[in-house]
Amino acid sequence: MTRARKTGPGSLVEPGPGPQTVSYEVRISENIQRIDRAKGKRSYRVRWRVAGHRKSRNFTNSALAISFQSKLRTAANEGEPFDVESGLPLSLIPKEEPEEAAPPPTWYEFAMSYADMKWKEVSPKSRRGIAEALGTATLALVRWEDRPPAHGEIYQALTTWAFTGEARSAEPPAELVKVIDWVKAHSVDVTELADPDLLREVLRRLSLTLDGTKAAAATYWRKRATFYNALSYAVQKKHFDANPLPSVSWTPPKSTDVVERNQVVNEVQGHALVDGVGCQGSMGQHLQAFFGCLFLAGLRPGEAVLLDQDELDLPENENEWGWIHLGDSSPEVSGRWTDSGKRERRSLKHRSEKETRSVPACPPLCKLLRRHIALFGTAPDGRLFRGESGDVLSESVYSRVWQATRDAVLTPHEVRGPLARRPYDLRHARLSIWLNAGIHPPQVAEWAGNSVKVLLGVYAKCLTGGVAQALAKLGWDQGMDVQEQQPLDYDVEWPIRLEEVTWCELALDYVDWKWETIKPTTRRGVVEALTKVTMAMLPRKGPWPTTPQLGRALTTYAFNRDRWENIPGDQAEVIAWVEQHSPLVGSLADVEILRSVLEHLGTRLDGQPAQPAVAARRRSVLFNVLEFAVAQKALASNPLLFRSWGPSDSGSRIGPDQP
Repeated sequence: MTRARKTGPGSLVEPGPGPQTVSYEVRISENIQRIDRAKGKRSYRVRWRVAGHRKSRNFTNSALAISFQSKLRTAANEGEPFDVESGLPLSLIPKEEPEEAAPPPTWYEFAMSYADMKWKEVSPKSRRGIAEALGTATLALVRWEDRPPAHGEIYQALTTWAFTGEARSAEPPAELVKVIDWVKAHSVDVTELADPDLLREVLRRLSLTLDGTKAAAATYWRKRATFYNALSYAVQKKHFDANPLPSVSWTPPKSTDVVERNQVVNEVQGHALVDGVGCQGSMGQHLQAFFGCLFLAGLRPGEAVLLDQDELDLPENENEWGWIHLGDSSPEVSGRWTDSGKRERRSLKHRSEKETRSVPACPPLCKLLRRHIALFGTAPDGRLFRGESGDVLSESVYSRVWQATRDAVLTPHEVRGPLARRPYDLRHARLSIWLNAGIHPPQVAEWAGNSVKVLLGVYAKCLTGGVAQALAKLGWDQGMDVQEQQPLDYDVEWPIRLEEVTWCELALDYVDWKWETIKPTTRRGVVEALTKVTMAMLPRKGPWPTTPQLGRALTTYAFNRDRWENIPGDQAEVIAWVEQHSPLVGSLADVEILRSVLEHLGTRLDGQPAQPAVAARRRSVLFNVLEFAVAQKALASNPLLFRSWGPSDSGSRIGPDQP
């Protein structure tokens, strides 16, 4: 028996939760005091003492007073403790009604709170992954009744609005309102996730794509990790005593982290692909060094897009090795997941902020980088690689060039297969080549920015031809040349020897080359654009033909191949004057001259602004003509590349050797 603790004269602290000061020292007055009030009203007062403290209570009639007094005496006679503060025996103290517990949140409400909690903690790419995992899990955590929307509609509404953290501050778009309302009304309570059958259904849903086919094992495990963390957060919010997911028995898909050998090119194939990139027009030439960084230095695409000239340590001797000192990365992710609403710079993967990583650059890569800087310069902020308008290079741009390169370099069978299907496979190849060359794994891990565990578990078996090399070391002669392949050089000419071609000569050659491959309406647009460019480039000195004379001579005869042989004498004189005074094509590399030409393309013959569509069509023709000039070695690179020419155009920093 627990003894009560005494706290004062005649008082004790009753054991148990919420201790009260009580006493057994009780004296009840024998008499009930009658009190006469105004207008003949009376009241009856019961008086008593508890631990020396006077207590009283009034009643409207004597029967109530006598009944209450009897209850006090009965409690005192039975030895019941009295509360010192209220003066009542514990049996007469009203018990407080327990507060009604708040209803548990629905899974939809809880998932939104979890996404909000994680938003500030993780990177934009992780934010997207969390939304995708929660959106997939929600497909198994709603009651499919009352004309439900399609799976794709629900997934889109959840991943583009409901689970986007701070981006959800605005109301949902009109086309998503009905879907969101349906999910709200049909979402299960979060506490129902204690049911193992429901959890198995969630795990099954995480292993599938939206169309019901099996998802990649890596996708399943990434989404399962997010779901597990969400349930751990539910434990912190007191919805569960423990995370219910580990107790569920379910056979997951096997993890396939290992990169298969048929995905990865060998040294010769990789060099052939990087060499082939340079044959894909001006953008291909610009991106040749970009893909060279992926294949020869093992950079991630997100690291290469932000490569800065100041991060390069290139030797003067072209036969020596250099270094790349990486400092930033910019993974491809939609602005919906970033705080700024656009693609952001981030620290290197697995690195703290401002931590750098150094990677060796072999002589062929140094050659590509030196040529790139001399030919294309850099963006105003020092970036080597740019998109078509000078902005940050996007995955869609370099993937388009990469697919064209695969089609041109690989065999049809290889194109249909998994070999180098993604640019990231070039990084896989380089890390495998380093490991197969006998470089110590910790050193490879340092260069690659990975852990040793990842290297040995993922990359070690990737290299094409690795089996033959290993068997040769064991003495098995398969009749194959398994000698170590030295890095190849690239078939790039630098400095480029340019042909001195006038603009008039180039324009006529372009017309001859293009004429039979385009429709008559397109021919008219080409002729018009060439005429406008020619008139803008001719010098304003000497005997100057009138604008109508120039326009008629160029559009009707010079750039119209069908009528080239029937030129009247006066028109032939105008064309001869144009040929004599036409500047070299190389003059278009001058920023101011090119800007003047583009302004002229945006005007009509009377000097008024042309329609935007007309100006854009003329600019497109000029871009193609300059591509033709690059192919004819009249220009080192297309000067229209990386130019937006809008109000915010900042141009490029041209390299010192820019022709």
